[in-house]
Amino acid sequence: HLHFDHCGGSIKYNEDRSGFMTVFPNARYWVSRAQWELSRNPNKLESASFLEENINPIKASGQLELFDGEFELTPNIQLRLFNGHTAGQAIGLVSYNRRTIV
Repeated sequence: HLHFDHCGGSIKYNEDRSGFMTVFPNARYWVSRAQWELSRNPNKLESASFLEENINPIKASGQLELFDGEFELTPNIQLRLFNGHTAGQAIGLVSYNRRTIV
C-alpha cells in the first residue's frame, strides 16, 4: 500500500537533489485503483501516512499501473485486494512448486 513506511523506499532524490525520482526506473508500480484513490483523498486518520514526495514521482514517471479487483500479473503471480490495514491493499500471491506463497 502507499503509506510512507511501505512505498517510501521506491523514491530517491534526483541527481541534483532538486526533486525526487523512482529508485527502479524500469519497474512498473502496480497499485489498486482503490488504494490510489484513498491516497489522493485520505481520511483524517490516514492523511499523514500518504506523503506526496513518495507518491507523486511514481505517477510522474509513467511507471504507475492501476488495477481493479483481482489481477494476474503472470501465470504464477496474482494480485488480490484485501481491505485490511488500508482500503484497497494489494497482496501478491506467488504459485511455486504446487504451493501458494503470500
